Amino acid sequence: MCCSFKCFFIVTVLIAVIIPNLVFYYGKDSKRAAGSIPFITPKETWGFTFEEMPDQTGRIIIITGANVGLGLSSAKLLAMKNAKVIMACRSAERCDEAAKKVKEVAGPASEIDTMLLDLASLHSVKKFADSFLNKYNYLNALMLNAGIMHTKYGLSKDGIEQQFAVNHVGHQFLTMLLLPLLEETSAKVPTFIASVSSSASHQTYPEGIRLTKEEINDESTYSPFNAYGQTKLSNVLMAQELTRQLTERGKTNVFVNSVHPGLVNTELIRQYPEFMQKYIAKPIIGNNLAWDPDEAALSQVYLCTDNKEGTLVKTNVKGTYFVPLARVAPGNPKHSDNLELQKKLWVFTQKLIEEVMA
Repeated sequence: MCCSFKCFFIVTVLIAVIIPNLVFYYGKDSKRAAGSIPFITPKETWGFTFEEMPDQTGRIIIITGANVGLGLSSAKLLAMKNAKVIMACRSAERCDEAAKKVKEVAGPASEIDTMLLDLASLHSVKKFADSFLNKYNYLNALMLNAGIMHTKYGLSKDGIEQQFAVNHVGHQFLTMLLLPLLEETSAKVPTFIASVSSSASHQTYPEGIRLTKEEINDESTYSPFNAYGQTKLSNVLMAQELTRQLTERGKTNVFVNSVHPGLVNTELIRQYPEFMQKYIAKPIIGNNLAWDPDEAALSQVYLCTDNKEGTLVKTNVKGTYFVPLARVAPGNPKHSDNLELQKKLWVFTQKLIEEVMA
């Protein structure tokens, strides 16, 4: 493709398709996507900066999907503040390479531990949790960051629609396996869980969440976009339901929140056709309109560290939805405050886990 035609094509797509959709989707007055784009989120509106992060010496923080994108950026930021970072990744080779990148930024003495975790397999999740619990006797924060987006229809290793399996079911199982240790640690210091969601939680199936395995796995009605949105709404609802359960049990020092990181220049678009990545996503969105992952990661890092003033803890912020950068915002107006839906989702997910692990 000649250069002049490439330029013409990119400009045409930008004017005719991308800009109108971004204005609609990420409009300045859109509650759905507040803060999603950097140029409508000036720094003076940010709720957190790297400088406001307290020293993390002695704290252990797990990050899922830590080898790329927001996970890798989060690992860098936390390691630079002296946290011991557990980088949980599907590939040992890629995880080790990412750990080297973290050490290049945070210093060779930074404490990094790489561990294997495949969220598409609940048995892998259990193996990871067992390995961690055998090695460590406390845990300060769990960042549920890993995810896949807009994939073609497919099932996980456990026979569950893959986006729902990886983005939600695997994370809920991991959370439940590690929750006793988070609660135990919270007897001494506050502990945190950050569930990484998306503004896509506003774009899901009409019923919000499909609550049977047959519906989740129905290929004939599958939509890559609605299925992704369903998982991101699930991330929000899980954080809210877990907060409710913890409060009921008197575990008041565990802080669970969800966060939309914004439109971020990461590898989440890797399943798109190469042409689309090369000539549209990267040059137009990635380089000009999206957040740099090192900045966008500050929101989810905040939910795992609090700030130097201890604002999250002092104001008892739990079960809350955040947008860039580290600001509270309303979630999906139709579904995010649906207590019945969040309870049903929790029960349905536990049933899926029990069926696989039986």
